[in-house]
Amino acid sequence: MRGFAAVFGRELSEHRMLPLLALGLGIVSLAAPWLPGVPRASSVEARSALVLALALGLSAVSAIFLGGSVISRDLAERRLGFYFGRPLAGWEIWAGKMVAAVALTLGSTLLVLLPTALLDGVPGPQSLGLSVAVTSLLLLALGLLLVELVLLSHAGGVILRARSAWVALDLAGAGVFAILGWTTFRRLLFAGAALPARWALLALAASVLVGLLAAGAVQVIDGRTDPRRAHRALSITLWGMLLAGGLAAQGYARWVLAAAPEDLGPVQRVETSPGSWIGVCGWDARRRFEPCYLVDVPTGRFVRALPALDMGLVRLAVEFSPGGRWAAWLEPEGGAGKPGPLQLYRLDLRRLKPSPFQSNIWYPRPPASLVLSPDGSQVAAIQEGRIVVDEVATGNRLAAVPVPRFYGPPSLEFASPGRLRILGNSVGRDARDPVVAYNVWQIWEMDVSKRRLQQTGGFEDRLGSMKRSPDGSRILMRDSWERAIELRDGWTGRPLAVLPWEGANPHGMDFLSDGRIAVIASADGGTEVRIFSPDLSAGLRRFRVPGKDRLWLAGQPAPDLLVLERESLDRGKRGRRSLLLDLVTGSTRDLDRDLEPISSGFFFSRSGQLLQLDPRTGGMRPALRPEAAR
Repeated sequence: MRGFAAVFGRELSEHRMLPLLALGLGIVSLAAPWLPGVPRASSVEARSALVLALALGLSAVSAIFLGGSVISRDLAERRLGFYFGRPLAGWEIWAGKMVAAVALTLGSTLLVLLPTALLDGVPGPQSLGLSVAVTSLLLLALGLLLVELVLLSHAGGVILRARSAWVALDLAGAGVFAILGWTTFRRLLFAGAALPARWALLALAASVLVGLLAAGAVQVIDGRTDPRRAHRALSITLWGMLLAGGLAAQGYARWVLAAAPEDLGPVQRVETSPGSWIGVCGWDARRRFEPCYLVDVPTGRFVRALPALDMGLVRLAVEFSPGGRWAAWLEPEGGAGKPGPLQLYRLDLRRLKPSPFQSNIWYPRPPASLVLSPDGSQVAAIQEGRIVVDEVATGNRLAAVPVPRFYGPPSLEFASPGRLRILGNSVGRDARDPVVAYNVWQIWEMDVSKRRLQQTGGFEDRLGSMKRSPDGSRILMRDSWERAIELRDGWTGRPLAVLPWEGANPHGMDFLSDGRIAVIASADGGTEVRIFSPDLSAGLRRFRVPGKDRLWLAGQPAPDLLVLERESLDRGKRGRRSLLLDLVTGSTRDLDRDLEPISSGFFFSRSGQLLQLDPRTGGMRPALRPEAAR
């Protein structure tokens, strides 16, 4: 350590004018309040701003000057032999000079701040508007940046002063490392892995720091007084370590982006389809980001998809075709969750190895409604007050027709390959009581080939409680004034059948997968689930659920199984539970209290795991682990 101390002291002595210059700049900054245009009332702020600017400027200049001269100038001028002629180890020479350069850089920064700190106090978190923790992290980052700048200037000084052919390796190594680092960061950020992207960036910065430290030491120890030999030792060490770090970062990004649905912990969002595929987003605890997938639950096949920013929320904007064969979703051009144009992707769900088709269809912002035709050849959307229909394979626009103004986002569906059905609502006021508002629904038809839109029907909805059949051909609604459940034609809105409430208030109603209609209604001593024929002409079966619990229909995992969500009205037994009803035997079974039904037999557990009901056994299995289904 004697040699290190001797070299360190010599460097401080040679650059003793730098601390005096820093102290002089600090004294000059005290005159900031007397500068033209500075109000006297803000003298403290003026001094703080000027002294911070001077400190940052001097620290950067000092780091570049000292780092690029303390060793490389002596090496180029053949004066480094003076140190090797003494009983000094190579690492002592390198460490003494570089530590002195860092100490002079950081010390001069503190000396600039000293006069202002004695007069007004240290410019701290209050003056910067930041918390103590954030300010400490910023100061630590600034210190590390100055150290890295000193080391980088040292490497640059050696390379420039050596004037050897090894500069070609330096240029190639810098280019390859920059490409590896940028592609790593860009891939992770584009996929929505913001936290892994930051970790990769920090790891790359750390590898640069370590590489510069090791390369500088090897350059002095192995290169000694020969400039070209020193340059060769520095280049081989530096770019060997940085390229290894860049490749490691690429491997890390590959591992992060290789996440699969079974790696998800808490599942955040689920979109179900008429078939076996689902859209799912969830948190991968090991990789620390939230990917999204389209997953075939029975087989485990999956395709990665990017979520989009929609109504301020980041979600997977996926739509399934009515038959369940096709899926279409929108991905943002700038990456997961980024604002900007959205591109349409389509997937054939029946292929053994499904691969997304990247269409040439773009939307400037998320459409109010989006629907895919049953054959997957066309896509319709409501965008900027128009219904636009595009051909998916070519991206050609088939029609763009202005749509009437509705109160909320209208729903779209393909009634046939060339015809669209639009259902939208406006708000009406009751003439007898203007405070009472109700929905006025309008049904419109669009002929895509003729690019013509015309109204085909409509109806009023007093409660806002309405269900549509899976094919859109029928509408089930409650009329609170007539105290009846009405079945209406989905094309014209005209009444098809009326079902009296029988003096009880229904708590739920929906269409079953085979067209039958389920209605939940209060009855003496409990609640009934009533099953009706598709046209409400006949009541097929009634299932009594004892107790005073309130029930809702929560899904149909199989043709003869219903999931009911029950809420106890007893004050001492508040809470919700799920109930499984067998439509063949009429038997019921309580499901786990910690399960939250989603739809179609899918449930969230308390830990956020996605579970699926097994219709054969009535048990639960992990939905995102295909081996659990076998």
